[in-house]
Amino acid sequence: MELALRDEWFESLVGECKAILTEFGFISNLNRVRMYHELGKRILEDNSNFERSKIYGQHITQEVSKELGVGERTVQYAIAFAQKYPSIEWDSAELGGLPHGKAITWTKVVRELLPEGEKKSKEEKHCPNCGFVLN
Repeated sequence: MELALRDEWFESLVGECKAILTEFGFISNLNRVRMYHELGKRILEDNSNFERSKIYGQHITQEVSKELGVGERTVQYAIAFAQKYPSIEWDSAELGGLPHGKAITWTKVVRELLPEGEKKSKEEKHCPNCGFVLN
């Protein structure tokens, strides 16, 4: 009898812990997406100034990424994301029309929503000399 009660208690504990991890995982992913969207919007706001655009031009992503310690490609993706989705209602359940709803991740944004995102090839690459799979 005692073992059965412990099992119920344990299953309940594990279930609640899984729910906590899932919910906060969603929140963390959503905040990361929101962070990069805000970063892209902020850069676009300042770079739309004609004089600054003449000074920095295409190098703005390189300079900003260097100063922030973030990859240049990430900054470029953040800008592209903000351009493609200029206003997102973060408090709405639909997130301003973004696919995946609450399950959105930065990786999904880059790979699926941005046309210049990294599309991973399904093909395996092999070494021409030995045939070893390189992926």
